[in-house]
Amino acid sequence: MISTSDTWPGGIRRIPFVVECAALWLAMFVDVWTWMHLPYETHLLDRTIDAVTMAVSLASAVVALTRRRFDRLAWSTGLVALGSLLITVTVVQTRAAVERELGFATVGEVVALALLIGATCRRLSPRQVIPLALFGGCAMILDPLLRFGVGSSWALLAVPVAVVWGGSIGVGLVLRDADNVRTAALVASREDERLSLARELHDFVAHHITGIIVLAQGAQVNTARSQPALGEIEQAGTEALTAMRRLVGMLRTETFATLREALDDVRRDDGRVEVSLPADLDVRPQVITTAHRIALEAVTNARRHGRSGGTIKLDVRYDEDQLVIEVGNEVAGGKVRAGSGYGLTGMAERARAVGGTVEAGPESPDRWRVTATLPLAYVRSWT
Repeated sequence: MISTSDTWPGGIRRIPFVVECAALWLAMFVDVWTWMHLPYETHLLDRTIDAVTMAVSLASAVVALTRRRFDRLAWSTGLVALGSLLITVTVVQTRAAVERELGFATVGEVVALALLIGATCRRLSPRQVIPLALFGGCAMILDPLLRFGVGSSWALLAVPVAVVWGGSIGVGLVLRDADNVRTAALVASREDERLSLARELHDFVAHHITGIIVLAQGAQVNTARSQPALGEIEQAGTEALTAMRRLVGMLRTETFATLREALDDVRRDDGRVEVSLPADLDVRPQVITTAHRIALEAVTNARRHGRSGGTIKLDVRYDEDQLVIEVGNEVAGGKVRAGSGYGLTGMAERARAVGGTVEAGPESPDRWRVTATLPLAYVRSWT
């Protein structure tokens, strides 16, 4: 999924955060005011449970506000819901043991869980959304229902809390649909631009390159002395035309759904290419295209300059906070020779566009290796 942070203007992105801050600060103010006006008896247990309850409420608010900074939305939602349920169970069990009223429901927990559940419904996959939304909903509704006691009039607060829970789910799903529509429009726009560039590249460049080849061929027939130089011109023009047609073909190719499909396309039933992939390969669509072009260029160069019949190893792996794409091959003639560098320049530019790097050089006297590193902060799908 394409992150909406790539499509929303910066000023608009700050508005939801400001609203969330205001809602959580107001909720914490209500909690603190309620805590200060509780009818305390001289029991240390009562004060301890209330202090722990306030601490959990504050922690829940902090987690809800900082969820965008950390790529752990599912864990954040689950832990906040679990903490709320543990406090509820503690209050119920302790009240039954001491046989008196104690503890109170906190608005901060409810608001924090509503924000987290809404973000979950918007960002995560359906298999994660359903259990987390139900688990969080139980924590929200049981907060006032059990902490005040089922027989208390304050337990009726569970009704508006249930409405807030349903509203958070609804808002999250509406925003999810809006993100999907925006992403589809963005992809369609990029597709139109890509096809337009392919048409212009073919119409304007191919015509001139073909003319160069025809002139060079004619000159070779009429001027025998200039054959060597003109032969080089013809070869350069032919290679440029081939590269241009390959580029047009890639521009006209539809975007791959997964990186596995893209790397299978790089291999193209070539038995010399050995591909090694991690089991949990999951990256953004932008990185699928970047990784495909880098791997395709590296493997193409290996086919062209590598030893005939030699093995080409394409290895994709996670290395700490990076996705590493590595292509190695044996060189023709058993000696590494530097090329023109245009292919390496193109790969490096593609990697830099997503915050990565490309390194190429001899791995041994008779082997060449190209290594691209892309940061996981960018390549993983945002949840």
